[in-house]
Amino acid sequence: MNTLEKEIRKLPRNQKLSIMEFIWMELLQEEDSIQVPEWHIHELEATEKDVKDGNQCFEDWEVAKEAIRRV
Repeated sequence: MNTLEKEIRKLPRNQKLSIMEFIWMELLQEEDSIQVPEWHIHELEATEKDVKDGNQCFEDWEVAKEAIRRV
């Protein structure tokens, strides 16, 4: 485990979530250069089918983040 990983482990959960959000936003800036693995495409297609078939439902992302932060 490197120094950064050790420091991250010491942070409270809400700070870890904030860091994750920041990293995702940064990655979205490079979205065109990210290569999606084939297995991920298959998983997304399966999830899309489940949604269409009524076997999956979603929660608003903002609501979900608040629920995670309360844990």
